[in-house]
Amino acid sequence: MFPITVGDKQSETTFGSNCSSVVTTLWYALFPLYILASLDTQMSFLRRLGDGLKRLRSGTTATNLVGKASPIRPRPDQEFLLYQKKRLPWWVNWTYGLLGLNIIFTASTMDLVWNNWTKISTEKPAYATDNDGDEKDHTHRVLRSTWERLSVAALVFMSGCVTTAVVMQMRSSYVLAFDILADHGQRNLFLQTIRTGPTKGLSVPFNKAYLLPGRSKTEFMIRVDGKPTRWYLPLDDNCFIDGKKVSPQEARATITSTWGSKRVSQEIANPFLKR
Repeated sequence: MFPITVGDKQSETTFGSNCSSVVTTLWYALFPLYILASLDTQMSFLRRLGDGLKRLRSGTTATNLVGKASPIRPRPDQEFLLYQKKRLPWWVNWTYGLLGLNIIFTASTMDLVWNNWTKISTEKPAYATDNDGDEKDHTHRVLRSTWERLSVAALVFMSGCVTTAVVMQMRSSYVLAFDILADHGQRNLFLQTIRTGPTKGLSVPFNKAYLLPGRSKTEFMIRVDGKPTRWYLPLDDNCFIDGKKVSPQEARATITSTWGSKRVSQEIANPFLKR
């Protein structure tokens, strides 16, 4: 990526030396911080993977989780649903652009580590001539060992893959709209996400759905029995209840009262937390 030029003495340029030092310093400083920041998300991913393997071993499928009816159904004919989002966050709209930047950054970092991660060596270089035999200082920079560069490049690759998986999971669990519908004598929860699109949605029995507190007081989380995914319901200034724009506090109160108390977390049902 950064070719190292040599002069008459076959010595590296100052740029190559400084570049290697900067890369080494940034790597050791930033990568542990990334691991700590993403540890909780990675553990959540492992838990979801474990749940999926358990369902495969027990023969559980999506069909018997949500009943005989298909979990994907067309959007109801009604104009407004109980909850809707009119505008999406910027990171949802630009997900694929962010992933493209992640690929470029990951590939560039791997290339930089593989071709430019060096260390200081005092051994006599192989290109030294007989005229250089009297020189006492043979200090120069050489590439680090293959296993060092390969291990670090592999860690960079894994971090890029984890970042991609986390972003795609966050995008697919972002709720666009939902409602509680009466269908064939039972109540169903209808969820629309980025994955289902604006014309279809996921339909599950309402008695299997639970409303849980989110990461803040302006967010809910929906959990469905038998499904590892957690859907996040943001309650910001851009949410509409029955087609009307309301404040986060009004949206929170309306959704809680409509959902009912039996399948609502005690933390949500506590009047003090409703503000």
